[in-house]
Amino acid sequence: MGLAPSGGAGDWVPEGTERPRERRAEAGASRPHGRFSPAVLVLVAATVLAAALTAFQVPLTSGQAVSLPVKHTTGAVPLDPVSPAWADATPLAVPLTAQLVQIPQGGGHIPALTARAMFNDTYLAVQIEWRDATRDALTWGPEDFSDSVAIQIASTTDGMPPFVCMGQANFQTQIWHWKAERDPLAGGNLSLDQFYHEMYGDWYPFENESTWYPGLASGNWLSMLDATPVQVLVAGGAGTLTSTDHRTVFGAGYWEAGTWRVVFVRTLVAANPDEVDILPNAPMSVSFAAWDGSSGDRNGQKSVSTWYDMTAAVPGAGGLTDLIPRILLAVALIAVVLLFLLRRRRREEVAAPDEPRGLEEIADAPQDADRRSFLKAGGIVAAGSLAMTGPAKTVLGIATKAAPPADEDSPDPEPDWPSKKRVIDDEFERGYRDPQHLR
Repeated sequence: MGLAPSGGAGDWVPEGTERPRERRAEAGASRPHGRFSPAVLVLVAATVLAAALTAFQVPLTSGQAVSLPVKHTTGAVPLDPVSPAWADATPLAVPLTAQLVQIPQGGGHIPALTARAMFNDTYLAVQIEWRDATRDALTWGPEDFSDSVAIQIASTTDGMPPFVCMGQANFQTQIWHWKAERDPLAGGNLSLDQFYHEMYGDWYPFENESTWYPGLASGNWLSMLDATPVQVLVAGGAGTLTSTDHRTVFGAGYWEAGTWRVVFVRTLVAANPDEVDILPNAPMSVSFAAWDGSSGDRNGQKSVSTWYDMTAAVPGAGGLTDLIPRILLAVALIAVVLLFLLRRRRREEVAAPDEPRGLEEIADAPQDADRRSFLKAGGIVAAGSLAMTGPAKTVLGIATKAAPPADEDSPDPEPDWPSKKRVIDDEFERGYRDPQHLR
């Protein structure tokens, strides 16, 4: 087996063995300089996309949220439950469970619903959507029950929300309850004519006097057939649910192809002392409940949710001023990625494979002083031993002369070193071409 030089004097490796510097050189030559790998390009594209979405507040995921986003609009809030404008509001998927805390327990026939919310300077609107195979809007008798849905709302400015089941004694909640049987748009009709077509009522001589309409005279909300289908109630614990007789929440529902869509609309400012103000940027909490009439749901037998945060956040009045921090954040993210790529490119240029150095270059490198001394001394001795097989008397004379250690700060002690080095190089070359010469 022959020996071959590895590029530097005195360094020998078996012939046919790949040299480390050659491997680095081939690896460096195979990499296209000035181009980035596909993985780097994907990283840059993903970072730029994430920065843009962050700047314009576009959600990156659709995981389960813990709050109901309320979209601000400068126009009118949609009153139609099936308006295409609701597509602009971010949906909240709300899982529901059966009510098992208070008697009467039951429900759970509606597994989930979807809520959306929008507001402007005057009104808050909430849309609720859920699946229901049957439309239960006509209640013929005491065994019939209406489909319905409710929103429970509480102000959490002072801390955590109250107990989710109708609040607690020292923390009253407000409930907006929509019933399909009271909503003509949903197919509801409380008139007895629809059930008893041949019914007859005698004429009252004083039909416009309140004496003949005690329900209306007392302000009973259930007697007001032409009022909004949303009943406003308050509660301060289980068993305390009370109607306020306020007609301050507008509502409308529509059933189609097995899906209910119901909208609630109310002014931000409370119209009555027992209602809560919906202040912009003030923390609120909401929960939801739904009833499936054909499954016998009524009263406390219902599907309920937990509390969700709700904040009607008003964008900054400055417009562009509110957008500047998000733009700066996006620019900072892109700058970090570009800086990372630039540093990586610079490291690749610095780590490019070095060319093999000869003895004359080693002499100019202070950190290689020990190696230079070894190569010079060892090279001279090797040249002397090689000269034993050849007639080069000058080489024999060099071999018998000790090589003093080199000193970087002192002049070369051997002025004839260049000529000696040429003789050594010739002998190394001869040994490389004729391995038997070294033996």
